[in-house]
Amino acid sequence: KEITGRERREMELRKLSLVVEQSPNVILITDTQGNIEYVNPRFTLLTGYTREEVIGKNPRILNAGKTPPEVYKQLWETITSGSEWRGEFCNKKKNGDLYWESAFISPIKNAAGDITNFIAIKEDITERRLLTRKLETQYVVSCALAESNKISEASGKVLRAICECLGWDLGEIWVYDVQARVLKCVDIWHTLFREYPEFEAISRQITFSPGIGLPGRVWASAKPAWIGDVVADPNFPRAAIASKEGLHGAFCFPIMSESKMLGVIEFFSHEIRQPDEDLLDMMGAIGNQIGLFLVRK
Repeated sequence: KEITGRERREMELRKLSLVVEQSPNVILITDTQGNIEYVNPRFTLLTGYTREEVIGKNPRILNAGKTPPEVYKQLWETITSGSEWRGEFCNKKKNGDLYWESAFISPIKNAAGDITNFIAIKEDITERRLLTRKLETQYVVSCALAESNKISEASGKVLRAICECLGWDLGEIWVYDVQARVLKCVDIWHTLFREYPEFEAISRQITFSPGIGLPGRVWASAKPAWIGDVVADPNFPRAAIASKEGLHGAFCFPIMSESKMLGVIEFFSHEIRQPDEDLLDMMGAIGNQIGLFLVRK
């Protein structure tokens, strides 16, 4: 009976181990100080970090700096008091890419009720969150245009909506000057957490002709464009100032009315970002929507 009971327990442990190892969700176990003791293969697949690279380290190595410190403080107070915590994080992979995850974190207790470890079960929700934010962006832009009577009223609202909904740091609207035949910057918006005084100053002073710089490139092609890092781009006249103030990723899309080019809108991030074709397609549609607004008003 003892042998049979032991074999049954060993079989149950093997099953549990297989469930954890093959789980489609990230499973992470730490000690009571928050140092990692175990991660399953899904963790490596998602983050790019191997098990050997993270054992003994704190999960803060994934921190992308997007989550307010008070969230982590509340999380730690909750789980050390013996309760469970649920929430969402924006974390950073080993290669620097950002991702979103939904997390359930709970204390593990021994027979005496003492906390011995913490376990986190996490789901990658990046795609789902991005889709939600894209839909939110379209809705907020539509509302901003509906509530405005002229471009000067709508521009700031549109830039803020796209920056906040999609996580970009700086947005600029460039309108075609018919007499000078160049693009001129008519409005700029940036997040409250970062400032770019020199970049904004040169944007208000400089103009672009077709094919020159990111605005001119989009003007010439009449298609959205993406730059992973403007600092390294040979056709970006403001590269030196962008580098000085920490701007890297950028995308730009045209404001169109039928086949007529009315201007462009560009956005910047302090991070290097990989192209997102779905985002560019959506912004192309928003550019047409803004173009109709300009013609109508």
